[in-house]
Amino acid sequence: MSRRLPMWLVIASLALSVPAAGALGEPRLEMQKIVVSQSGAGDPTLYTPYYVAQAKGFFREQGLEVSADGVAGVQELVQMANGQAQFASYTTFAVLSAAKGRPLITVAELVDQYGMDVVLSNAALAKKHVSRSDPIAKRIEALRGMRIGITSVGSGADTFARYVFPKYGLDPDKDVVLVTLGSCAAEMAALQSGNIDAFLCGLPAPAEAEVRGFGKIIVSGGAGDVPELRGIVYSGYFARPDFIAQNPNTVQAFVNAITKAIRFIHQHPADAENIVAQQNASFDPAIYKATFDAFLKTVTKTTVVRADGMARMIDVIKTTTPSAAGLDAYKLIDNTFAERAMKTVGR
Repeated sequence: MSRRLPMWLVIASLALSVPAAGALGEPRLEMQKIVVSQSGAGDPTLYTPYYVAQAKGFFREQGLEVSADGVAGVQELVQMANGQAQFASYTTFAVLSAAKGRPLITVAELVDQYGMDVVLSNAALAKKHVSRSDPIAKRIEALRGMRIGITSVGSGADTFARYVFPKYGLDPDKDVVLVTLGSCAAEMAALQSGNIDAFLCGLPAPAEAEVRGFGKIIVSGGAGDVPELRGIVYSGYFARPDFIAQNPNTVQAFVNAITKAIRFIHQHPADAENIVAQQNASFDPAIYKATFDAFLKTVTKTTVVRADGMARMIDVIKTTTPSAAGLDAYKLIDNTFAERAMKTVGR
């Protein structure tokens, strides 16, 4: 004769059979809602790892709810200082902050090439008889005497010129004329009108110039044309030291998701391209395609941050920000999370 167990005992037994949160070896997250400070403006591909992690559910898999705040430029640092954002990714800002005594720690590398290109007008190309296949020294020398558009003094373009040109015999204050124009769009307009001979800018402007046929990329930092800039930590997610110390499980979850996104980009580039295209529907398809193809050449294979790459970025930035000269690359990175992610989700 069978005996029926009391209902309270059945319920209790079932409860005991379900593991408590964290019992399966996954630590509790200190925070679940995370804000990444980034605008999405400008280069439509720069935030590809973020878009992929969102679209493929990698953040959700890690128990995170992640959003972007739409903030652009150095305002990202204000967002992080106020605790309104937990991560940002433009390494220049992290180094500039450290140079002012407010270190930010990079926990996941994203891009390991300097995303800045030199574009020459068709007239300048014909006059100088130079091409992308020429040695880098000849290409830089060809810029002698040219009017070169940059966005502003101290910008990434200005820094590129002052770091790279002297290494190939050009004085950026004497041998070329750097023309500040405020934006890459203004640079393209000035190139088309003949008011400048060349411009320095990051994607998508160089790709657009080539697609529309009024200029050619003659030096591409993003493609690794400049030996001194190869392997630089150009972009990588960073956070405040106190946030990292107080929220290690959340940081690990975030880095895990980004590491999976980086792996996905390399394994499924066409799918990644389509994901990002949906976020940038207003872009001309041909310009977007050229921009994404260029971006793929810059994406790191591992989220582990290389100290020599960070040291190279510090060396570049001190060209226009001398206070960065004393920074220690090792103190601006923490590979605890990326190394663990590469062993678990990054394979």
